[in-house]
Amino acid sequence: MIDHTHLRLWEMAAQFPDIYEKTHEYNSIVFVRSPYARFLSAMSEHLKKFWPAIDIQAMTPLQRSQTVEVFIAKILNISRIITDCRFIHFSPQIWYLTLEKHQVPRHIVPMLEKNPDAFAKQGLAVLGLPDRIVPHYNPSPVDLSAALGSSAVRAFIQDFYEDDFAFFRARPSLAILAEIPG
Repeated sequence: MIDHTHLRLWEMAAQFPDIYEKTHEYNSIVFVRSPYARFLSAMSEHLKKFWPAIDIQAMTPLQRSQTVEVFIAKILNISRIITDCRFIHFSPQIWYLTLEKHQVPRHIVPMLEKNPDAFAKQGLAVLGLPDRIVPHYNPSPVDLSAALGSSAVRAFIQDFYEDDFAFFRARPSLAILAEIPG
């Protein structure tokens, strides 16, 4: 199954080759997040949508962390992320940025937790559009940040999103996204 709202580049190229070819001609932008923040957001979203019987909200931070650890160990794997649209949000961001070592979006703008509205302003600027207020409010329903205290969770994120981290570190404007949250 494919989630057509979150097409990875190889899916776009295979399903919509004409649209994919046009990406090389257009001024385009992609917003990216820290793999740590993105993983926790994907985890929160996945639990809310597909495991509603798990009351993550009522759990202590330790229980939330343990739930994430079990999810990583027993449920989350590369096969599911590639083939099951319910796991699309766990995809590495590099899958949306490059295909065959070619960067597709012309502009890549970081979404920073410290300044959550700056990405919209920067996005408008790189597209040559006038500055305007673009409200953005998309909080995760549950704070899973305690899970980053788990060495198993940190190791999973660092290993699985290794290509994202390398991509971000290689670009000064994105390097901050590769830092471990403090």
